[in-house]
Amino acid sequence: MAGTSTSTFEPDQSGVFHALVGRIARGETSAFRDLYARLGPAVDECARATLSRSEDVDAVVCSTFVELRWLARFHLGDDTDVRAWVIGIAGRRAGDRQCRCVDRDVLEIFGDCHDQYSRLALEQVLAQPAPRSASRSPRRL
Repeated sequence: MAGTSTSTFEPDQSGVFHALVGRIARGETSAFRDLYARLGPAVDECARATLSRSEDVDAVVCSTFVELRWLARFHLGDDTDVRAWVIGIAGRRAGDRQCRCVDRDVLEIFGDCHDQYSRLALEQVLAQPAPRSASRSPRRL
């Protein structure tokens, strides 16, 4: 199929993603869990493309979804590609993390607090421990 980058056909889920973000904006944790389940592996894959340490990948995944939950309150246009928006957040966070990783001392001092907060915030919404990078199965959406 022309323009398709994956070997299997995947239906367009943009309407589903938009509806989930709208529900997240209204505070529905089940919608957040659903979007996390659908896009978590893609966010993990994006972070893994930039970062080599599992701890850094996990931190990017957690902080991406914490940011997404906060930003969901703001209007997304009907033409917004939600998947690209989420991957864009992850890519920016991975890039920031990569720059900070050059100075591990700075990351150790300031990064740990942010990482712990992001993980706790994500786990609170998921109502379960956030999966670690090694346990997320890659899945293209």
